[in-house]
Amino acid sequence: QIDREDFTAWLQLIVLLFSHIFQRRDAVYKRNYKDYFGFMEGPVREKPAEELTESEKGILAWLDKNK
Repeated sequence: QIDREDFTAWLQLIVLLFSHIFQRRDAVYKRNYKDYFGFMEGPVREKPAEELTESEKGILAWLDKNK
C-alpha cells in the first residue's frame, strides 16, 4: 500500500513530466508555425488591411506575437 507522501511525490513527478512534454511540444509547434507563417508573411503584409481574410489577420497577429 502506498502512503500519502509517496503518492504526493509520484503525482508531483508526473505533473513535472507532463509540463516538460507540453513545453517541448509547444516549442516545436512554434518553430514549425513560424517557418510556415513566415513563408506566407511577405505577400500577406503587402495586402491592404481591408482585403485580409480572418485567417491572414490571425497569421499576422501570431507572427507579431511570436517574433
